[in-house]
Amino acid sequence: MIGCEHWQDCGVAGGGCCEADIYRRPSFGVCTQCPVNTSNPSPLTVDEYLAERDRDAGAARDKPRSPSLLSKVVSYAKAEASMILSGPLPDVAYDARMRVCQKCEHLELTDDDIGHCTKCGCGNGSRAALTVKGRMPAATCPLDKWPEFDPGAEE
Repeated sequence: MIGCEHWQDCGVAGGGCCEADIYRRPSFGVCTQCPVNTSNPSPLTVDEYLAERDRDAGAARDKPRSPSLLSKVVSYAKAEASMILSGPLPDVAYDARMRVCQKCEHLELTDDDIGHCTKCGCGNGSRAALTVKGRMPAATCPLDKWPEFDPGAEE
């Protein structure tokens, strides 16, 4: 006998189905993963469990995802390559980027330069400093706040 108040017979010989849809298929095992298990000292009702599960799923779905390690590596390689191939951004474009960064709520100030972005995922190494990244033509703001730079436009 399964020790859950919501376990029900669903026509499976020797098994049953979970009314809370925890197993998502008939099960023949003991309901040890279930928060509604009667051996749990403070069991949830099925409705409480379902509400908690739906709330957690919604929070996970709404949480913005940080860039993957691979996308960070690719972005970094492009930014570094752009510095080698094109040279640093002109002062006018760099200054425009730094003005945006100085007003940003995700700026982490440091003593030796403007600081680091807490949203980009690059950390706070010397190559991640905004004074360095801001000069790289292919570097981008993770929040798309930097103005676009057209290398063909006149300064």
